[in-house]
Amino acid sequence: MKRDRGIRPALALLALILAAGCQTATMADRTAASKGSSEADPLGRTILGETTWPKWQAETGWEAADWYRVQPDKAASLKTLQNEAQADFLIFGGSWCKDTLQQLGMIMAILEQAEVPAERVRLFGVDRSKKEPSGTAAGYAVQRVPTLVILSGSGEMGRIVEYPKATWEDDMIRILAKQ
Repeated sequence: MKRDRGIRPALALLALILAAGCQTATMADRTAASKGSSEADPLGRTILGETTWPKWQAETGWEAADWYRVQPDKAASLKTLQNEAQADFLIFGGSWCKDTLQQLGMIMAILEQAEVPAERVRLFGVDRSKKEPSGTAAGYAVQRVPTLVILSGSGEMGRIVEYPKATWEDDMIRILAKQ
């Protein structure tokens, strides 16, 4: 009888931990990540710091989202707005995170189809506590991944956290059009 009372709170706690997804890390995950270990990483090697999409793909085995097509008018609009704002795109992702696995390829496909110059796109791998060596993620207060931050000369224009409200390209256009 007393044992049943202890199981329910434990199950509730376990459910909360599992529901947190890419938002939180356990102490074991933090320890493994700080040592550069991928033992706690169900998706493979943990990428930390600034990298490129081709390097990310090579290290993780993730494929490009070649299937994802942006409507030509939206790609043109995104290209024009990016050029006008001279916007930069900072992308923070976790190579250990299933949300990043689902979304990062689409983000990169959109930026490629909109012909955003590669030098305007910076990709950062973070650990489970959303940290990376340069401190850039901390500087932008990244709490969930993937996070896309759009910058212009005047600072942050906007961001998309984990999932877009509409589509990635529609949300990017909305942010860039606010300038």
